[in-house]
Amino acid sequence: MIILVVMILSVGYGEYPIAPLNVIRTLLGLETNNPDYAFVIYTLRLPRVIVAFLVGMALAIAGTILQGLTRNPLAAPEIIGVDAGAGLAAVALIVLLLSIPVYVLPIAAFAGASIAALLVYTLAWKNGSSPIRLILVGVGVGSTAGAFTSLMITFGSIYDVSRALVWLTGSVYGRSWKHIQPLLPWLIVFIPLSLVCARELNTINLGDEVAQGLGSRVEWQRGLLLISVALAGASVATAGTIGFVGLMSPHLSRQLVDTSHEGLILTAALVGGLLVTLTDFLGRSTPADCTPVDPVAGTTCVPNPFERLITLDGVAFEDAIALGIKPIATVFSNLSPHLNSQLDKVENIGQTGEPSLENVLALNPDLIMGLDSYQPIYAQTSKIAPTVLFEFEHSGQWKEVFQTISQMLGREDTAQQVMDDYNKRLEEFKAKMGDRRPIVSVVRIYPNSINLYLRDSFPGTVLQDAGLARPSAQDVSAADAQCIANNPIQISISRELLSQSDGDVLFVWTAENEAEANQKAQKNLEELQHDPLWKTLDVVQKNKVYFVPSYWIGAGPIAANAVIDDLFKYLIETPQS
Repeated sequence: MIILVVMILSVGYGEYPIAPLNVIRTLLGLETNNPDYAFVIYTLRLPRVIVAFLVGMALAIAGTILQGLTRNPLAAPEIIGVDAGAGLAAVALIVLLLSIPVYVLPIAAFAGASIAALLVYTLAWKNGSSPIRLILVGVGVGSTAGAFTSLMITFGSIYDVSRALVWLTGSVYGRSWKHIQPLLPWLIVFIPLSLVCARELNTINLGDEVAQGLGSRVEWQRGLLLISVALAGASVATAGTIGFVGLMSPHLSRQLVDTSHEGLILTAALVGGLLVTLTDFLGRSTPADCTPVDPVAGTTCVPNPFERLITLDGVAFEDAIALGIKPIATVFSNLSPHLNSQLDKVENIGQTGEPSLENVLALNPDLIMGLDSYQPIYAQTSKIAPTVLFEFEHSGQWKEVFQTISQMLGREDTAQQVMDDYNKRLEEFKAKMGDRRPIVSVVRIYPNSINLYLRDSFPGTVLQDAGLARPSAQDVSAADAQCIANNPIQISISRELLSQSDGDVLFVWTAENEAEANQKAQKNLEELQHDPLWKTLDVVQKNKVYFVPSYWIGAGPIAANAVIDDLFKYLIETPQS
């Protein structure tokens, strides 16, 4: 009864609270007049609670078997090195392999736990297995495995190490149905086996000589050790190294039932499941160490620290990278070639504007960040993890947005350094330009239009900061452009008005997120280059037209520095006539 109460309370508790009665009604399939309940319970919380209970059961049974097998009340998977062996194998898999299926971790953890147990059993054997020797050797094997784990964490890549550290801390956070599926077969096989072998544990507890006289065989001991190792390895693979459950559960259970292992194993399993479930519930009930922020969608508590950030768009991703934070996942865009080198080991959760919530959920984020255009899915993402959405009217506001994001993430000092470096590069550029102040035109070719990028567009702000002049038709403020063209950063022109794109220098690009649209834009550009009106432009006749990548429509400090690179390349390093 206590277990059911704790599980119902745990399922109902969270940032989106659900009353216990509504939890019960939802689980029974009764009408609750709130479709969100089913999503929160079945997708986010129930799997976590089930994993906690099953892992607690497995660890408790493993500890009970080890204490009976060694006749030592201090024996437990985490003390005699079994957990450390399982952890070493799992960390090696995470750090050394690029991508691993969920079902492989229990197998690797079982192998690591088995090797550790075999070493302990072999090294402690001397005319029988002494309980004291088993503990001492187990501590040594566990320390050695821990040292190798630390070695891999020290020399592994920062991304893999962060994944391993999150896992090593031992937690059921973010566990889903996909984590239950590989755990269940191990429990279905080895928990019944442990109950079948319980009588043998009673015999072993009488001492080696008495046990041998009653017909106990070494093979039984090895089989019991295998059961304990399998249960410990599977639980470690699922939830990381959770300590003391295997040690304490048998002792608590002995206060409830007699010392006969037939009842002790079953009672310890229930106590262990309750311990982990209750501990997880109490941990979630404790006020989090976080920073409240008040973005567009409402006040959100940003975890401090956070380790698994997911960004929903290229702007958030670029700003996070500039602040020294590498998200675990983002949407992929063909418009951000300057960020391609940063996408290594970053999961793809969809295309711009269309993130997959299923993929987001599977990655167990502890923070989600994106543009205010994602408000329609805020209700769903905020149930997965704290979600901050920031206001973004147009790309010319990139500095303000960068500052806002740095405040949300607690990286104001880093942001200041980034902007100081940006301004330092601009001062260097101005010094090399001297008194020259060429008129710089910026044009984007769409599949069916020609657009002038204006003063307050992203490239326009960088050109302003660099002290460069703009053609009069492009030197239009965001407010005026909004009134004229209902667009604050660009104006579409016909070919008859191509003269408005003239200047001392012309930067041109085509950029569309879809390949087919980009091909059409390229075709439009080719046709434009054969147009007599294009050929009459002074900038074309002087051969001062430069075709640049799509980071010219970026919206972050990395793209801004890439634009500055182009200014150095074409206005300083390229010979001027």
